[in-house]
Amino acid sequence: MSNYHKIQKLKGTKNYKPWEIIIRVLLVVNGVFKVIRPEYKPLTNPDSPTTGGVKLPIEEVDKDKWEKYINLEERVLAAIYITISPSAYSIIKTLKIVKEVWAKLKSLYRTDSYATKKTTYFALHKLYSDQFKDLYTYLAKFKEYINKLL
Repeated sequence: MSNYHKIQKLKGTKNYKPWEIIIRVLLVVNGVFKVIRPEYKPLTNPDSPTTGGVKLPIEEVDKDKWEKYINLEERVLAAIYITISPSAYSIIKTLKIVKEVWAKLKSLYRTDSYATKKTTYFALHKLYSDQFKDLYTYLAKFKEYINKLL
């Protein structure tokens, strides 16, 4: 997992897609991408209800299975933390499960997400031609916002 520090840090919508592709590839290569897949069910330590996931009675928890699960989750979380900017980290720092972190980053930074479209809509609404040096620059920015909304 030593190649993660070489990835350009996730800064927002501008570089989310390339970041997502690169991080997916590195997680697959390292054999830990399965924690992000929809069919993967996170475990929950019965002694720690704050971790989320599926609650298991204490007698049903296999200690080796639990330790492997925690190791896997920690490896993926570490990979994500290493490759995101401090502003992105401040948004996800309270989340403990990889799937939640992945979903939050996706909902915030993926260009086709609701949050991104809403932000773009408000930016478009505040766009005035007198903010630009010429009409061409204004129309280019207008077109950029419209393309993001489509």
